[in-house]
Amino acid sequence: MTSQMVLRDEGQNLEAQNQQPGAAHLLDEWSVTQTQWDTDTNRAWEGLLTQGNGYFHVRGSFEEGLRDDPQNLEYERKMQSVTVEVATHQTSRQGVYIPAITGYHPEVRQTVINLPWFADIRISADGEEFDMAHSDVRGFSRKLDWRTGVLTRQVRWATESGSVIDLVWERFASQDNRHLFVQRLRADIIEGNPQICWQSGITADVVTNGHRHFSGITTDASNETLACEVVTDHGDVVAVASRVVCEGPEGIERTSSVTDTGAQIECSTPLAQGQSAVLNKYTALTTSRDNELDPALTEDPAARAYGVAREASVEKWGQLLEASTKQAVSAWDAADRADRAAHIDVPHLRWATYHLLRCTPAFEGITQVCPKGFAGEAYYGRYFWDTEIFLSPFYLETNPAAARGLLEYRYNTLDGARKNAREYNCRGAKYPWQSGTDGTEQCSLWEYSDTELHISADIAFALAQYVDRTGDSEFMWRCGVEILVETSRYWVDRVDWGEDGQAHLINIMGPDEYSPMTRDNAYTNWMVRFNLNQAVTWATAMKRDAPEAWAELISRLDFEEEELQAFSHVASNLPVPYDEERKLVLQSSDFEDYAVIDIDGMWKDRTKPFGFYAPQEKLYRSRCLKQADVVSLLTLFPEEFDDEQVESAYEYYKPYTVHDSSLSPAAHVQVAHRLGKHDDVKEFVAKMIAVDFDLSRGGAADGMHIANCACIWQLADLGVSQ
Repeated sequence: MTSQMVLRDEGQNLEAQNQQPGAAHLLDEWSVTQTQWDTDTNRAWEGLLTQGNGYFHVRGSFEEGLRDDPQNLEYERKMQSVTVEVATHQTSRQGVYIPAITGYHPEVRQTVINLPWFADIRISADGEEFDMAHSDVRGFSRKLDWRTGVLTRQVRWATESGSVIDLVWERFASQDNRHLFVQRLRADIIEGNPQICWQSGITADVVTNGHRHFSGITTDASNETLACEVVTDHGDVVAVASRVVCEGPEGIERTSSVTDTGAQIECSTPLAQGQSAVLNKYTALTTSRDNELDPALTEDPAARAYGVAREASVEKWGQLLEASTKQAVSAWDAADRADRAAHIDVPHLRWATYHLLRCTPAFEGITQVCPKGFAGEAYYGRYFWDTEIFLSPFYLETNPAAARGLLEYRYNTLDGARKNAREYNCRGAKYPWQSGTDGTEQCSLWEYSDTELHISADIAFALAQYVDRTGDSEFMWRCGVEILVETSRYWVDRVDWGEDGQAHLINIMGPDEYSPMTRDNAYTNWMVRFNLNQAVTWATAMKRDAPEAWAELISRLDFEEEELQAFSHVASNLPVPYDEERKLVLQSSDFEDYAVIDIDGMWKDRTKPFGFYAPQEKLYRSRCLKQADVVSLLTLFPEEFDDEQVESAYEYYKPYTVHDSSLSPAAHVQVAHRLGKHDDVKEFVAKMIAVDFDLSRGGAADGMHIANCACIWQLADLGVSQ
């Protein structure tokens, strides 16, 4: 069978597929296929189909864009609670992100920058430019292969001039060369004899959350090469170079052009019925920060980008894909849990695993993983507790070096955490609720930055998990003990001592972000006690096993060993609220002072978060949980609580919990599984899948919920089939 016949058969199948009512996507064990397209769900699909390799990430936007949806609109973006924030509506949001490249936004502080859109490939026939929203599309399918990372789109296009053309786009982020992105567009003429014109470009006329971040733009083009270099408002340099190669009949005409913000190559040729042509594009991205990964680099970013693109264009598509797939398969061999899947189906398990592998940081020790998995701008590319509590278990199990890199980032930003502590007149280190490149607080909403403090103790928990898993005491001597000591110093200063002789943490927001300014939040107090005790344990071990390193550390920190006694004293006197009669861990000592409200009566439309129906002021004075709080604690320390205590907490908080956070269902799955509540397990697993796959509620429109992906992956370890 010829390739022309294959494409024709596929086109016919696409037409039949689009005529079928029902689901908008198909899943198999190694891929997801979008079978229907509409403007309402397009942005969600762009997030779901994000590609990347840890160094860079590219949203799954159409190469040609949508003519009615410009990407350069400037607007005012205010930081708000992301639960109820209504984002600026766009049918499409193109995005290219390198996690290490950030800038300063006038309203939301530091943010990862949306970089020049280099994937641009447009095609026209007899002067009619193809556009998914305006062209006569007779067949459509888009498939992401999780194992290879290849995204394929197939379209049958009936032109206004009477031609019928099968178009196939393919692209992948190389797992073998972290700087390389490879694309091709094949056009097969089924009917007619159209004049075909490709336009391939790079544009820096983009914004991030409505703001422009480039202080300088340089563009260049020849008949085969495109180039764009930008300087960010942080002074970083990003270079993008594309090699464009057309394959088809003799006599393809090529021209190039540049503007202040972009560069373009145009390839034009007539094609007859039965003929085909292919445009190949090999793009390289490099930055001025690359020498932090490889100190031996000497060439500037532009020269390196040209070199990578030029070398890639010499290789064949199959060779580049084979090398990339080899690396991808190696990562999959370590991460795949299909043989252990019990409470989750294999396709959704592998979909989650794909995004976790994609997000493995290339800039080890410099970046972490943002909650949106660098698939959107909603969380500005900053780092929360998601990494330490939800993502670290995945990397610990599959890639311990990456897990160490996540913790090295916390060590490398320790000075920023120290600065945060000083701003609150405390010693030691206070890690920020939202962290950027230097570890200073980036959250401008006081209720989070001032009161959601558990993240410092969450980092101590991740340290303990890492060393328990790896036995890497060298890392503890080099980095870990210093983190534990400095965070413990902060806790000693942050507690208030009551007339009861106990230490208290007052004005605290735990994981439940609908309950700020509480007293002795159980989750936070438990984790702080753990943090303090770990500091004592590891400092004692370091003094014994690495005395020279210990002597250097305490000298550098001006640390008195008597401080260890203070750590122990606070830990032993910091209460975790508990009702002995009900065997109930209370979320906070004052939790039952808050009002009981009619959640069911107020929540009119369950497709929207409950937060849309209750003003923040009412949430803050009511027994209403945004997400698991005590239930989260039960999952982190399951051996510390017996089944009666777990049952009591699970049933008590269940009616108060509205699950407005994507992190909430996963904790409830674990506890429901422990208690044998199989119907609840199924219900919460469905909620976990819906977080990104429920397109009617937005899904991944503003990025993946990567911590939820990690929780889906962990479902394979529950070990009991449905």
